[in-house]
Amino acid sequence: MKPFTASRPGSALGSGYFGGVPLPVYLMLSVLLAGTVLMQYTTWGQEVYATGANTESAELSGVPVFTRRLTVYAASGLMGGLASLVFLARLNSAEGDMGESLTLQAIAAVLIGGTSLFGGTGTLVGTLIGGLILTVVLNGMNLLGVSANWQPLITGVIVILSVLSDALARKRRGA
Repeated sequence: MKPFTASRPGSALGSGYFGGVPLPVYLMLSVLLAGTVLMQYTTWGQEVYATGANTESAELSGVPVFTRRLTVYAASGLMGGLASLVFLARLNSAEGDMGESLTLQAIAAVLIGGTSLFGGTGTLVGTLIGGLILTVVLNGMNLLGVSANWQPLITGVIVILSVLSDALARKRRGA
């Protein structure tokens, strides 16, 4: 076996392999590791969590809230661009609304992974686990022959249940 293979020139990012493992897996793991270290072990990451939990308290504590939000939006755009490069390299074609159908699934994966819509909690590893759980559910529906038209409805129910359970947990904690 060759140590590195790609089916088409220029598409290695989306369909190349190294050691029998797809390159997007290596990319995902490196982004996951870097993001986890950044969010858990740096002042910047803690300030981002503080801003998400309570903007007013973070501002009164000296956190530059506007700057933190700006850098989070910039990082989000960077990760979205990287994800679209991998997606385009994998498909070798493009349309303006290609990822639109994945929006609900992305939100569901984040919420299942423990991130709160109300801010201040959540991890990248939790989001990965949420994505894996959602993938198992959607693949299970495919294997059971559930119509593809019902899958967004079930995903939406999962989102509603995740938000409801988070709201109830916050209410119990008094947050």
